[in-house]
Amino acid sequence: RLYIQLRNGAVLALNADTGQTLWRARVGQTYNVTQPLGFNFDTVFVVNGSRVFGLDRATGGLKHELVSPNIPTAPPV
Repeated sequence: RLYIQLRNGAVLALNADTGQTLWRARVGQTYNVTQPLGFNFDTVFVVNGSRVFGLDRATGGLKHELVSPNIPTAPPV
């Protein structure tokens, strides 16, 4: 899989072999401060402004949303 984060708040999961879109999700506000996304076995983590979103890696559905007291300055790991 290949995960792509766009400045307009969209996150896409693509099949790396075929280029087929597996899912797409929109998180946060468009053109907000973002960091590169991170992922683990079952979650894709997206930073948008002061919010951190956890998306289901299989479906792109929202699993978690955290409001940080400050804007994160590093990508989620």
